[in-house]
Amino acid sequence: GVRLVGSEMCIRDRLNTMNISYDELCERINKDYSLMQEPTRDDLLKLSIKYKVDTDIVRECIGLKDYYEFVIDED
Repeated sequence: GVRLVGSEMCIRDRLNTMNISYDELCERINKDYSLMQEPTRDDLLKLSIKYKVDTDIVRECIGLKDYYEFVIDED
């Protein structure tokens, strides 16, 4: 079997209570994100609240995790 670290177990447990997979969560987040006009960090926060996941998960789903970790955090 695959061993999960703590944060991955929390994500899995949250998704299990929502009865959706990680891929389905990302599809939903991407759909909402694509409808936004010039999304901001506040929009990412709103998505994280809507789906009850950390903003890191939202960033990962839309492909911005590395950008926020390496470009924005350097400022």
